[in-house]
Amino acid sequence: MPPPHHHHDRTAASAIALVLDPERLARVLEPWVPNASERTFLVRCIIGEGPIHHRGASYALLAVAGLIAERLGISAPATDAAGLHVPMRLPPHLEQPGQEPPAYPIRLDPSGLDRLAAGNAGISQVLTDAVTDGPSHHALANVALLNLLSAILRHVEAAP
Repeated sequence: MPPPHHHHDRTAASAIALVLDPERLARVLEPWVPNASERTFLVRCIIGEGPIHHRGASYALLAVAGLIAERLGISAPATDAAGLHVPMRLPPHLEQPGQEPPAYPIRLDPSGLDRLAAGNAGISQVLTDAVTDGPSHHALANVALLNLLSAILRHVEAAP
């Protein structure tokens, strides 16, 4: 009988990096980011930056949500949802007082958070801030996943 798996036994970073498929992730993001160079930038942020376990987890979650959306026939975001800008988190020395920070080339579909907040704009804003805050690999993976989940939720709600 083999020894039990120990919780400190981890998959090698190189093995995780080998399963990350930037083309698959780009296809998942395409409906929300039609510009190929902007999509490439977002893919790099999500699976090319930050700790490898974050990159692997973000990839897995987005790829599975993308498979669900594909199986449901969801190929584009709602046309009536313009979405919210996702601000770049700048180091303090690069912030410009009185100026809005630059935004990432993806917009947040707030419809899922609005449903979760049950019409309470304050709760929706707090959740939006939580989803979009943090380093780029966190914020962009969160936004992309929430966009997919919001599209899936709309599709499920519209089904007879």
